[in-house]
Amino acid sequence: MPSACKPFVNPAAGILEASCLVRSRGVSRGMDGMHALILRIVVVVGLALSASPAWARSEPAGSGSGTVVHKVVKTEKTAKKAVAQKPKKGKAAKAQAKAPPAKPVPVRYVGTFSKGRLSEAMRKAKVPAAFANEIRGVLSYVPGFPEITTKSSGSFRLVGVRQGKSSRLLAAEVRIGKQEHRLFRFDGAAGQGWVDDQGNLLSAASFVRPVEGGRMSSPYGWRVHPVLGDVRHHNGVDFALPKGSPVFAAQNGTVTEVGSRGNYGKLVRIRHSPDVETVYAHLDGFAKGLKVGTRVRRGQTIAYVGETGLATGPHLYWEAVRNDQYLDPLQLLEESRLPQDKVAELRKTVAEIDRPAGRDRKG
Repeated sequence: MPSACKPFVNPAAGILEASCLVRSRGVSRGMDGMHALILRIVVVVGLALSASPAWARSEPAGSGSGTVVHKVVKTEKTAKKAVAQKPKKGKAAKAQAKAPPAKPVPVRYVGTFSKGRLSEAMRKAKVPAAFANEIRGVLSYVPGFPEITTKSSGSFRLVGVRQGKSSRLLAAEVRIGKQEHRLFRFDGAAGQGWVDDQGNLLSAASFVRPVEGGRMSSPYGWRVHPVLGDVRHHNGVDFALPKGSPVFAAQNGTVTEVGSRGNYGKLVRIRHSPDVETVYAHLDGFAKGLKVGTRVRRGQTIAYVGETGLATGPHLYWEAVRNDQYLDPLQLLEESRLPQDKVAELRKTVAEIDRPAGRDRKG
């Protein structure tokens, strides 16, 4: 081997050394231009490999710049060892352990209001904004409640629980004059909701009795007509009440008819959905501003009990139609009611939480 060609340690040197051999042999045999070109290509490839990073080449351990590869492997082992470290013992381990969930703590808020200033009274009693907003929304579905609170005085009592940083309202009791409304929160298959003390669901999708109190004087079905004396089907139900008693919309909907029609007397018709509508007849009068196209909410006063049309005394005739077929309106109420055993469970749960162990927050 010529003295100009010295051995190298790294792989690139091996290639260069081979090129030297080719060069030396080429000189002795009289290398032509093609051999010279091949030599240049080999040298360039060798230099390129010598300049590439260690993780881009496949090298045996301990060869060339294998030290770099060794350092990378060592770093990976160190990382694995750090991950596999055993948890600390003693006080440090106890600190790392997850703390048990906080126990529920009862919270109560009570207060009085006048002239419908319920929101102001709740602020004064330091009721959390989330609680106040929720109970206002629930009360809006209590028949006649919005109209009553704008001109009446009363009291409220809210019961809930706080657990850690979260809290939730469980029940509410609102008294206005002689009326008392007890409301309960429940968890169902379709989510959370509210019911009154009778189990009636308080939501836009549920139906409510269109009058407060009164007796059902005539049910749905076949009967002898009280005026005409013949046997015919009664397509709705009658509620006997004093003249002028408020009549409520049974569910959210749009008024499609307001006026008088034959034996019905004065009536209101409401479309609740594409397949359900209700009729309220024998009315004495209508709520101010009510007309075709008016959007009404569940429990809103729409008219007043009367005895117009073919009637023997003041009462409300309530009729329901689903998919163009008459049905017993009471069926709509049953579909919108929680079973009484479930309501009893809610009462019991709230009673256990609302024991007189703590002091109420009075406003």
